Amino acid sequence: MKVLFTIQMILFASWSISQTLNWSNTYGGQGYDEGFSAIELADSSYVVVGSSSSFYNSGQNILFMKVDSAGNFMHSNFIDNGLWEVGKKIVARNNGEFWICGHTNSFGNGGFDGYLVKVDSLGNKIEDFSFGGSDWEFFNDMIMLSDSSLIIVGETQSFGAGNKDAYILKVDKTGDTLWTRTVGTSKDDFAKAVTERNDTLYIAGQISDELSDSTFGLYLALDLNGNTLIQKRFGELENQYFNDIHQYSATDMYFVGAVYENNEKQAWFKIVGYQGNDNGGQYWQLAGGDTEVMATITYPGTFYLLNTFNSNTPGFSAYSPSYDFMVCKVSPGAWWTSAFIYGFTEDDYGNDLIPTQDLGALVIGSNADVQIGGRNLTLIKIGANDLYPPNDFDSIYPVTSSIEEYEIKELRFYPNPVSTNLYIQIDDFFKENYQYKIVSFSGQVLEESKLESQVIPTDFLSKGMYFIQVWSDKETYQSKFLKE
Repeated sequence: MKVLFTIQMILFASWSISQTLNWSNTYGGQGYDEGFSAIELADSSYVVVGSSSSFYNSGQNILFMKVDSAGNFMHSNFIDNGLWEVGKKIVARNNGEFWICGHTNSFGNGGFDGYLVKVDSLGNKIEDFSFGGSDWEFFNDMIMLSDSSLIIVGETQSFGAGNKDAYILKVDKTGDTLWTRTVGTSKDDFAKAVTERNDTLYIAGQISDELSDSTFGLYLALDLNGNTLIQKRFGELENQYFNDIHQYSATDMYFVGAVYENNEKQAWFKIVGYQGNDNGGQYWQLAGGDTEVMATITYPGTFYLLNTFNSNTPGFSAYSPSYDFMVCKVSPGAWWTSAFIYGFTEDDYGNDLIPTQDLGALVIGSNADVQIGGRNLTLIKIGANDLYPPNDFDSIYPVTSSIEEYEIKELRFYPNPVSTNLYIQIDDFFKENYQYKIVSFSGQVLEESKLESQVIPTDFLSKGMYFIQVWSDKETYQSKFLKE
């Protein structure tokens, strides 16, 4: 069933403080900082995991950040193996340590590898592992089982039926691999989310059709030994995929993602039974189009959806055109009971949504509206009973303030956009020995070398956006540029 929403105004619930907390904070440095997931601790503080280039002499590092129950910055740390690391999911061990999964291209077997790292309570690395073959692997989600083993899901281009395939691993509490599975076709497939119930693993993602260009939402059930119990695909239109999964009741789970109709991306949620039975669902397009559901959480009698959309329709959001995100609370009958739009002049993304102990929710994402750096990490705490914060920043915190800080300077250069050569402007250039590297937005290091002159050729680059970093033993510069 399709529902078309052309909402012109969202009535926000009151944000007065009661027994529950609500706030909206941003955290950033001089680089690019983004949050991808978080976990709430027993004292209602939060540990956030993501990526950052705001730390000294870094590419993109895994960011580990802790805030208290009111969102006040407590401390942060980073994991840097030399090139590019991103943290996508975090789970807590019972001894104060944490596991983080994501990807790295600093070491391993291929361009990118799945990455698993154990850290202490301050985010210091204890040990780490890479997983993959000669091509690219990415980890997207992870859960911990009752025996402290881990189930990790993502995608691989090294193994399986060809192109990208869903990649599922089980590792023990020491990080040793117990088993791996791939699921897919000769086209693009992936696993995006996993949950467990009664010793059965339920996995959501995308599965392609071998005979057409269509994609479908992947529903996969495995036992704890990795044996397939159920594999199904769900589809409403020409292309679709699932981003997240959440257990709703004793009979049903909610799968969320996106469908495409006439090349327009629309939000989608599907109700699926534990035996794979289709129990209904709907898809919809927010005004402006290009909509998808990134994550969902459920409470008895209701559930939240985190939607990202392109607000290019005047009147729907305060600022357009740009990407914004919206949290909506929905009843089981698919009636919206409340909604909160977060949007400013630049692109704002919501990446994950987690339940909180006070029956509220925490949104983890990023914005480019506060000019601390290129992008800034965003946290939004929604209180119980639809207690949304104002669509503004309560506080702005530096993301690196608890560890030794080094100044990363903005690199001056011209022209931008560039067609042939970049001309670097650094005072007293010949007094230092500088190196540089050019990195794609996907994290691939395209060139790294000693900087012999203040001219850097870019003829080898295709059109697109890139990072450039220049450094010596005494200072670091970085910026981004557009190749035309």
